Amino acid sequence: MLRFWQTIDLLGVPGAPRVSWQDALGDGFEAWQPLLRACDTVASMLDPEFPGEVLDLEETHTGDFLGFSRAIPSHRPPLAVKRDHCVRLVPNLRTIAQFVGQKLGFTPETSPRKSAFGFHEIGCYTSEKDDPRSVHLFIPDSRDRQSALQSGIVGAKTGIVLLPTSAGFTHEVGRMAADLDVHVRVLATAGGLDRLSTAPPKRSGRLSGKPTRAPIFTPKEDWQWKQLTLTIERDGLRFQIRGEHSFQPWAALKLKPIMAGRQNETLKLLGHLANGRRITQRRSDVTARQQVSVARKFLQELIPIRDNPFRKFSDGWGIEFRVDGATARKQVAQWEADDEPEDFSPDRQTSAIDPEDMAGYSIHKF
Repeated sequence: MLRFWQTIDLLGVPGAPRVSWQDALGDGFEAWQPLLRACDTVASMLDPEFPGEVLDLEETHTGDFLGFSRAIPSHRPPLAVKRDHCVRLVPNLRTIAQFVGQKLGFTPETSPRKSAFGFHEIGCYTSEKDDPRSVHLFIPDSRDRQSALQSGIVGAKTGIVLLPTSAGFTHEVGRMAADLDVHVRVLATAGGLDRLSTAPPKRSGRLSGKPTRAPIFTPKEDWQWKQLTLTIERDGLRFQIRGEHSFQPWAALKLKPIMAGRQNETLKLLGHLANGRRITQRRSDVTARQQVSVARKFLQELIPIRDNPFRKFSDGWGIEFRVDGATARKQVAQWEADDEPEDFSPDRQTSAIDPEDMAGYSIHKF
């Protein structure tokens, strides 16, 4: 398996004629051939008998080819080459996704999405304790590898990236991936895929570090998110759980409900999930997944109950607790009519709660 990923990294997106794959994979060619697919025939190829020399191919009336030396003078007489040796083979993203997904524990895409940066989306990793993460396989092309890695990691923000080898994965690229919450896995390892997993570390980087808000309750052992009621008021948020109450003004929450005519995204999300609603998300909705993640971190900092305050569905999310939706909608209408939004203090954030302004979300009742 190590040799296969090294060959994928070497031959890349353009692929190569069958004879080149056979030479690179040796005895393993037959085993790994199902992970490749045939395209057209090539116009030239490396001479299998004279390393470093190139043969230009011309088709004969039989359908096979003659290879003519590109060197001047010619390094050899014309070489007869079977047609199947001249067929260009490229990585088969669909079969690779199925194979790697089974090994690493993610759901493979039946129709992987190709990317101009070489980061092809081949699946999705889901778990009850983490947001869905798109899985991308990097297959290099002729462009500068460092630039391709940096551009692709930016595009795969909060996702999982699989690299055939560690080539080009520098400390700088690694720091960029960490900053964007991208988990990188190198496939070419001596131990094979059996010791790899797409599961993020147990202590997710997004929830690590010093909390930005102090907890408002000390949870009891039996507290659960479904026991929480959250009310959105003009001056702050009101929390009620198991007979305990706490009102937190916006300044204490380091939150600003409205800034520059837009409402806070966390409040917007919580308002839309009121009264048992849920949101559905396409795999491509990276922004939506980020908003769920920010809202989860916000709640878990204030009320450090174990488990997830959001309920995972096959196509999106709902909440485990109750939000007073009627009060939230009334308050939003007041905010929108307020001519002086700067009366609210704290830190700068963005956006809202208006159900008619939920771009990118589908709202369902159940």
